Amino acid sequence: HAAQATTAGAAVSVGGVDTSLAAAQATAAKLRATCDSLKGPPKSSADDPEGFVGSFFRSSRLHFIGTWKARIEALMAQQQQQQPAPPAAVGRKIGVLGQQQQQGRGADNRTIVHLDMDCFFAAVAVVGRPEFVGKPLAVCHSNNEKGSAEVSSANYEARAFGIRAGRSMSEAKSRYPDLLVVPYEFDKYEEISEQVYRILLRHTPVIQPLSCDEAYMDLTGVTSDPQAVVAQIRADIQQTTGCTASAGIGPNMLLARLATKRAKPNGQALIRADEARQVLGDLEVSELPGVGWRLKSKLAGMGITHVRQVWSMSKEVLMRKLGAQIGLSLWHHSHGIDGRPVEPPKARRSVGAGVTWGVRFSSDEDAQRFLKVCTGVFLTRYSGLLGLDGAT
Repeated sequence: HAAQATTAGAAVSVGGVDTSLAAAQATAAKLRATCDSLKGPPKSSADDPEGFVGSFFRSSRLHFIGTWKARIEALMAQQQQQQPAPPAAVGRKIGVLGQQQQQGRGADNRTIVHLDMDCFFAAVAVVGRPEFVGKPLAVCHSNNEKGSAEVSSANYEARAFGIRAGRSMSEAKSRYPDLLVVPYEFDKYEEISEQVYRILLRHTPVIQPLSCDEAYMDLTGVTSDPQAVVAQIRADIQQTTGCTASAGIGPNMLLARLATKRAKPNGQALIRADEARQVLGDLEVSELPGVGWRLKSKLAGMGITHVRQVWSMSKEVLMRKLGAQIGLSLWHHSHGIDGRPVEPPKARRSVGAGVTWGVRFSSDEDAQRFLKVCTGVFLTRYSGLLGLDGAT
C-alpha cells in the first residue's frame, strides 16, 4: 500500500491505519504496564503491610507534592545562604497586606512575575517521546473507558476536545476515544521541577513556590527590562527541560497572575497598574484572592457577582457587611491593589507520615506491624530534615 504523510502531528497512514497513533498508543500501553502502582496487589495493608506502604508512597500524588516541597525548600535555603535577598526585597517583606495597601497604588511599584508551566504532567510525558507530539494526551492512573478515575492533567490537544483535569476517564474517552493515557511519572516531575527552580534562582532568591510547576518571583530592582528577563527564563526552561512555561508580569501578585492567564499557552504578558480596572471589571468575584464559595455566596446575596459591582460600594460599607479585614481586602483587590509580598518558604518546623486509604486491620498485631513500617518512613524523613544520613 502507498504511504501518505501529513504535517499535522506527523501522522502516517498505511492502508488507512494511522501508524503514528498506533506507535503512540503502544508506548502509552507500555508505560501503564511497567508502572508499579498499576500492577495490582497489594491493595491494602491487610495484604502486605510493608509492601503496601511502600507502593502507597510511590503512587501517591499528595506524597509527591509533600516531599517535593521539602526538596525545593532545602534547595532554596541553600541558595539563600549563597545569595542573600537584596535589601529592597527584605524591606518589602515587612509590609504586610494592610500596611502596604493602606498606602494605595504607591505600594504597587514592584515587578512581580507569576510563572506557570503549561499542563506540566502531560508535558513531561511528551519529553523524550516524539510519538506523543501533537496528539491528545492525559495523565491518569486508569485507562478504563468506563471508569470513574479522574484526569490529573491534559495537554492542549486534549483540551480542544473538552478534556480537562477533573473529568472522569469515561467522559474523556467518550469525547476522544483515541486519547493517549499515561500514568504518573513522579521521578520525572521531580527532576524537571528542580531544573525549573534552579533556573528561577539564577535571577532572584525572592521566590514563593506554589507547587512543583508554579511560582511567584519578585524582580524589583533586579532589572529594568523584566520582559527580556522573563523571555530568557522561559527560553532557558524550554531548552533545559523540553517543557514550556507561561508567565505574567505585573506590579503585584494579583495582576501578575491575571497576566499569566492572558499569556497561556507558552507566552508572556504584562499588566500595568493603570490597566487594572480594564482587566478586572468583567471578572467574577471568585477570581479575586480570598473569595471562596462561602464569600461568593454572601456577595451574591448582596447583588455582587462581578468585580465591577464591587466598585459601587465604599470601603466602609464592605467592611461593615463583611468584616473589617475581608471587606478591606476585597475593596483593594477589586481595584487592582495587592500588597502581599512574595515570600520564600520558611524553615520547616514539622514532619510526618500518613496513609490515607487502604488501611485494613484484623488484629492488634496487624496494627503494630503497620505502625512500625510508618514509623520507619517518618524516621527517614525526620533524619532528612535534620540533614542526617541514617534513618534512626
